[in-house]
Amino acid sequence: MQNNNHSTLCYKAEHIEALKIVWRRWLNSLKSLNIRLFQRDLAEVNLRQALQSVSSENDKLSSKAQQWLHDFDIMTRSLNVERYWNAVQTNEEREITRTMKAIYSEKEEQHVFRVKSNIVIEHDVASDSLQTNIQERLGKRPSSSHILDSNKKMKSSCKTPTIDVVYDDHETSSSDYSFTDAEQEKSTDETVPMNLEKFEAYLELDSNQMWTLKSGRKVEKVIYEFARNLSRESYLHS
Repeated sequence: MQNNNHSTLCYKAEHIEALKIVWRRWLNSLKSLNIRLFQRDLAEVNLRQALQSVSSENDKLSSKAQQWLHDFDIMTRSLNVERYWNAVQTNEEREITRTMKAIYSEKEEQHVFRVKSNIVIEHDVASDSLQTNIQERLGKRPSSSHILDSNKKMKSSCKTPTIDVVYDDHETSSSDYSFTDAEQEKSTDETVPMNLEKFEAYLELDSNQMWTLKSGRKVEKVIYEFARNLSRESYLHS
C-alpha cells in the first residue's frame, strides 16, 4: 500500500514538473515573439528617423537618403498592403468555408426530409393496396346472409321422416311411411347433394379469398365439412 502511494506521488510530481517546463517554454516563446516584433518596429522607426535627418542636410548623401526614404516608404506601404490583402483573402476563405458548411447542412437536411417523405409515401401506397385487396376479397366472398340461407335450407332438407308407431297390449309394430313421408324422404335425398354442390363452390375459391380463423382454418372449408356431416347423419338416420 505504501509503495502504491509513493509511486502515485512520484507520478504527480513528474507531471507537475513537465507542466512547469511546458509553461516556461510557452512564456519564453511569447516573450521572444514580443521582443522580435518590438525590435522590428523600433528598427523601422530608427531607420526612418536616420534617413530623414540625412536627407535634410546639404551634402551628397542627402539626395540618396531621400531616395532611400522614398523606397522605404514604398516597401512599408507594400508590406501593409500585402498584409491587408492577406487578411481580406483570409476573411473571404473563412466566409466561403462558412457558406459551404451551411449549404452542406441544408443539403443533408433535404436528403433526410426526402428519405422520410419516401417512407411515408411507401407506407401510404402499401396501406391503400392492402385496403383495395381486402375490399376485392370481400366483394368476391359470398355474403353472410347467403350462407345462413343455405344452412337453413340444408337443415330443413335433412330432417328425418316421422314414423307412426301403434302400441298394442302385447306387441309393438311400426306403421309404414305415409305418402307425404316418402315424398319428404325423396326430397331429402334430392336436396342434400344439391346443397353440397352449393357448398362445394366455396372450395373452388382461391385461398386468398377465404376467411381465415385464428386457428388457421378456412371458414368456407369448415362450412362445407359441416354440411357434409349433416348429409351423412341424415343418410344414417334414414
